[in-house]
Amino acid sequence: MFQKLFLFTLKRLIILSIAGVVISVLHSQDLIVMFILAAFTGLVYLRKKKAGNYKLYFLGFVISALGGVLAETWGIQSGLWTYHDLSNGREFPYWLPFAWGLAFSFLYSFEIFYIRTLKLKSLQNKIILTIFASTLLPTVGEIVTVQMGVWTYHSEYKIFGIPYYAIGLLGLFHTATFLVLYWINLHWKTNDPVFSTQKISEMQPQTSA
Repeated sequence: MFQKLFLFTLKRLIILSIAGVVISVLHSQDLIVMFILAAFTGLVYLRKKKAGNYKLYFLGFVISALGGVLAETWGIQSGLWTYHDLSNGREFPYWLPFAWGLAFSFLYSFEIFYIRTLKLKSLQNKIILTIFASTLLPTVGEIVTVQMGVWTYHSEYKIFGIPYYAIGLLGLFHTATFLVLYWINLHWKTNDPVFSTQKISEMQPQTSA
């Protein structure tokens, strides 16, 4: 079981790193990056809609995208970080909303695999999983893009270019998103395997974003 989880996690980190490299290579042409991420978002939407039970999932995508835009706007205007090589003197890349939304999708697919493999059911265990995933995965993605010059954090206390506060805020943001969706699911009463503490379905683990 643990070898299975290790190999899955390694695979996801590799995929995340490749995505970071692609964004980094094209970051000066951020409109192209936006179209690529938008197209991928469309593919994810069609696949999830076909599978059914997708409304809560895409609500999470929207919450993450909108919350990410607010967080980015605050951070840029506060001088906490700076994006590089944007045209017309812009400070905000076009692709950011899609990146934040897809970050939720990536975390969701990661968590659903762990939940089904470990048969996690309690809210406490799912919160712990969310904290683990949301501090590990986004941080690795940011290390790749920061080291390749997409943006710079202006802080003295950093690890591989990522401030300790940024790692904590990423975990806090995604954990808060999880709790909001968990609360909404209490009212919608869906059987979503991530946001429900009901019996987990016997479906095979899904590894796609």
